[in-house]
Amino acid sequence: MLKPLMLTDIDAIAASAVRMSIGFVLHLLIFLLGFKVARSYLPLTGRVLLMVIINATLSMVLGMTFILQALKHGDAGMVAMLSSVSPVLLLPMLWLVYKRTPAWGAWVGALLTVLGTVLIIRH
Repeated sequence: MLKPLMLTDIDAIAASAVRMSIGFVLHLLIFLLGFKVARSYLPLTGRVLLMVIINATLSMVLGMTFILQALKHGDAGMVAMLSSVSPVLLLPMLWLVYKRTPAWGAWVGALLTVLGTVLIIRH
């Protein structure tokens, strides 16, 4: 959906900033309207706030800007496929952080995703 926009002279950083700003305003709106889905379940501690800031910086600022830049210069299907594989690659990191082995179905799904991606790229 963004590919036609990214083919114009728009800057990927500016497009990402507009996208994130709209998301922030809409989230703020549902928060102010009192919807539970927009509220935190636990109190906001300094550690949690730091993790939210790091996550937002890496995923929304860097990640989305890179995806929009890739859409500007690359094939939309390939960009979508590669960006959708990245969460699957986090599975081993979750295992290391939480010291719990993910369910076997998660490993099977991750393996099939990686194999499918390899087949698409090799084709």
